[in-house]
Amino acid sequence: MPRACPACGRPNSDQAARCLYCTEPFGAAAPDEVVAPTIPVSKRHLIILAPQQDERSSEERAQSIAEMLGFAPYDARLALKTMRHRLLCKVRGQREAREISSQLERLGVEHLELAEADVEAVPVVSMRWLRFHSDHMEMQLSEKGTEQVSYGDVLLLVRGEIARERHNERRMATPQGASQPLTPGLRLFLFVRASSVAAELDSEQFDWSALGDRQSISTPMNFKRLVDEILHRATSAELDRGFDLEPVVLSRSGAGSDMDALLDGSKTRDGVVYDNEAQFRFYARWRYLVARARAHTGGERN
Repeated sequence: MPRACPACGRPNSDQAARCLYCTEPFGAAAPDEVVAPTIPVSKRHLIILAPQQDERSSEERAQSIAEMLGFAPYDARLALKTMRHRLLCKVRGQREAREISSQLERLGVEHLELAEADVEAVPVVSMRWLRFHSDHMEMQLSEKGTEQVSYGDVLLLVRGEIARERHNERRMATPQGASQPLTPGLRLFLFVRASSVAAELDSEQFDWSALGDRQSISTPMNFKRLVDEILHRATSAELDRGFDLEPVVLSRSGAGSDMDALLDGSKTRDGVVYDNEAQFRFYARWRYLVARARAHTGGERN
């Protein structure tokens, strides 16, 4: 079975000597050992690949990246062909991040460097409802009250599907502990240029009355129509759907979360609910910091 990296939580081959994503070396593990996937909070730095503008042959650059980060050449080539912003690796500190960044600059690889602490510091607040007006929209945010946002100030929408499974943790990696897939969910983060708050829309807890006569009994349809309406009005906003292309990293559903409440507690006699909500929140926040940096530099490399 895939092995979760103890540092970043991403899935790797059980034969891997180090993590494909953050290069954390793996220690020896017993064949039947199961490492629960987690995404720890740390002060590491992130190297984010941007879509590459240089159309020259990337074989030499891919080989250099593979040697520098301990990647397979094939994986390095795929990374350079990305058409979206993508987390290349996590490193332990700023000094190492700057060294890697300098090498990537010499190779002509478009990228950004972010502190993981800055990503984790972006607060997440729930958006309960939204109203459209002629030149602005009004949002009800938990713990912050009602806010008015000009359409021109909407910077980024990050959309993602939340995978959910129920696991019997005592029997993981056995036939009796096989996961039970649960109904997936949808999430949307809305980011405003002048704010560092992530407004999170949980499709199962949101009031869809802003759609008026277009409101449907189908939650996915309501979700799509709302996103389309925001983009129609906020013409300079960007929609990011890259999360759905990320490898799924499940962790325990947070106690007190909406999903936990809906299932009457994540820990039951039938097992524990796992989802990738924490992974999505992390992805959406670093994606926002990238968009904000690009907006400040006119879209050029930071």
